[in-house]
Order: sequence, then structure tokens, then C-alpha cells
Amino acid sequence: MLHDIRYLLQSLRDKAGLHVLVALVYALVFTQLVHSDFIAYGAFDPHVFFGMFRVSDDPNIANLPFNVSSVMFMAFGLALPLGRFSRYLMAAEPMVYVRKRRGVAHFLLYLASAVAYCVMFTVVQLVATFALRGDTSLRSQLPGAVCAAGVLLLLMLIVGAGHLLGSAVMGYLAAALVYAAVLSFGKFDGWLIASGACSVPHWAPVLLLCVVGLAVLDTFLLCGNEMY
Repeated sequence: MLHDIRYLLQSLRDKAGLHVLVALVYALVFTQLVHSDFIAYGAFDPHVFFGMFRVSDDPNIANLPFNVSSVMFMAFGLALPLGRFSRYLMAAEPMVYVRKRRGVAHFLLYLASAVAYCVMFTVVQLVATFALRGDTSLRSQLPGAVCAAGVLLLLMLIVGAGHLLGSAVMGYLAAALVYAAVLSFGKFDGWLIASGACSVPHWAPVLLLCVVGLAVLDTFLLCGNEMY
């Protein structure tokens, strides 16, 4: 376990300059959008977390371009690690003569690391939002932040499945297409945002089921590869 943690930390330290460059570019994008008062086409809404998807009220504005801020959150959230988490998921066991991918324990450490990254990525932007704008509140921002972090984790699991199936490109493409498809249908977005039983928004159980389902799929793919 300690070796796994050291391996993951070392992989994140590699190409640190490129990580910093991606982070700086995103910081500029984030700052510009948060400072903008033009809400259409994805600029900052003080009542919704930066990375949370929204529904366009203007029939002349398509829902996908209206969610530019959410798209930027997910795109840079996936780009910032430079695929390190997925490559760690694919890493072979170093302590055996015949190298092979590892099983459930290996996946759980990958999952815990991905969750920690998504939370940290989200919290940093939540803090930055309060630092840059004074017309927002934690009560209005927190639900969207939780949803955005969960969606980012879901997209990371899709990318991980692509890696396990032998195509990182297809993993990223599938993640992009899934999120773009969701954002393209305003009525579906509206249903997800709406509250259901016990005032719980529909996105909460849907997101939980999707994350659990993809986690099971990734574990199956990982353990299945152990058999060959």
C-alpha cells in the first residue's frame, strides 16, 4: 500500500511544469469568467457554482454554449492531472516477475485518489469564488459544487474505462460526448436540477448510481485483465 501511494505521488510530480502551466491557463479562464457579469454563454452566476450546469432561460441561446463555465470546469479538471490517475490504474504490479495489472485494492486506492482530487479541485474554486466575488453565498454555491465534483469524478471513471479498454483517446472522447449530450438537452438538465422526494435534487441519486455503476465496470475491466 505504501509503495502504491509513493508511486502515485511520484507520478503526479513528473512533468510538474506542465501541470503548473495547465493550472495557470485555467486560473486565467476562471478569473475572466467569474469577473464577468454577462451570464449568457456561461459567465458567472452568483447563485450557481462555477462548474455546475445550468438551464438557459432564453430560447435563442442553446443550452450547451450557455454552460461554457461548466464545460471549462470539466475540461480542465480532466486535463490538469495529465492522465496520471488513469496511468496509475493501468500500472503493473512491480513486485512480481511476470507483470500484470492489479485488482480491487489497487482500484480502490485509485478511486480514493480520484475522489480526493475532485474534492480539492472543487474546493479551490469555491474558495477562489468567494475571494473574487462578494455577491455570493456558501448556501447557494455548495449544492452545485457537490454536483460538479461528482460529475468530474464520473467523467474520470469514463476516461479510466477507456484506458482499461486500451484507448485513452476513446475514453476522453466518450467523456466529452456524454457531457455534451447531457448539456444539449435543456429539459433533461431542468429535470436533473429540479427537486424530488425529500427536496433532494434529481441529480443526486442519478449521479450516485452512475458513479457506482462505472466504478463496478472499471473494477470488472481491471480484474478481467488480471485473468490474461
